Amino acid sequence: MDPIAEKYTNNDPLLKDYIQKLIDNVQFEKTRSENHLAKNRQLKAKVNQLENEIKALKLKKERLEEVNDKLQRDMTLIHISQKSNAINLNTQAISNGSVTVSDDPATHNTGNTGNTGNTGNNGDDDDSNCIIVKGLHKNALASSLPGIILDMGRAMKLKLTKDDLKRVTIMKRKFYERHNLETDTMILIVQFHKLDMKVDFLKHKEKCKKHPAYTSVNVEDYVSENTYNLCQYAKILKTYGYAAVYWRNNCVYAKKTNSTDCKEIPIHSRSQVDALKFSI
Repeated sequence: MDPIAEKYTNNDPLLKDYIQKLIDNVQFEKTRSENHLAKNRQLKAKVNQLENEIKALKLKKERLEEVNDKLQRDMTLIHISQKSNAINLNTQAISNGSVTVSDDPATHNTGNTGNTGNTGNNGDDDDSNCIIVKGLHKNALASSLPGIILDMGRAMKLKLTKDDLKRVTIMKRKFYERHNLETDTMILIVQFHKLDMKVDFLKHKEKCKKHPAYTSVNVEDYVSENTYNLCQYAKILKTYGYAAVYWRNNCVYAKKTNSTDCKEIPIHSRSQVDALKFSI
C-alpha cells in the first residue's frame, strides 16, 4: 500500500482494505489501457503494412496491364503477318481499284502532268478523295493492304467495303531515307471512290487508336506536292488584302474576308493567283 494511505488507515482496517482495492482497480485499468494501446499500435502497423502491399499490388497490376497490352499488339501484328507469307510490293490488284508502290506522294496520281501550276484534281484520279495513313509497322504490310484499311474501318465502326477503295499506295524506302523517317514503319496513301467515305474515315480516325494494332497509327488528309507548292505560292495573296489562303481535300482556296457569307475562291494555277492579286 501507498505509505501515505497506510499512515491514515492503520487504525481502520476496513478503510485500509477499501483503499487497497481502489489501488488494485486503478492498477488493473492502467495495465488494461496499456495493453489496448499496444494492440492499437500493432493494428496501425498492420494497416500501414497492408496499405503498402496494396500500393505495390496496384503497381504490379499496372505493369502487367502494360505488358498485356503490348502482347496483344504483338499478337495482332503476328496474326496479320501470318495471313500472308509475303507481299508483292510492286502491285496488288483489288476489285474496282489497285494497290501500287510509289517513290513520291505526287506520283500516285496517274493523271499528273508534272505541271506545278495545276493541282491535278481531274478525272478518275481525284486526289481530293485521298488520305494518308502513317505509322503502320512494316510487319503489318505482309497482309493484304486493302484488308488493313478495311480492318481500320471496322475499328471505326464504318460501313467500309472493298468497293469503296480505289487505290492504296505504299511509299518506297527511298522516300523514307530522303525525308529521314523511321524505316520500320510505312506510309499508305488511300484513295476512295467517294469523298463522303474519305470524310467519314477522317472524322472517326480517333476511334481507330483504341484498337491495339493501330495505337501508333495516324490518319491525315492528303495533299499532293503540286497542291502544297501551289498553296505556298498562293499565300502571297494575303499581302494583297485576302483574308485567308488554305487547302482542303487537296484543293487550294482563297477568301477575301473571314465572313461565313464570303464565298471560297478555288485556285487551280499560279497564273490564276497572279490574276487574283489585283481583283480584290
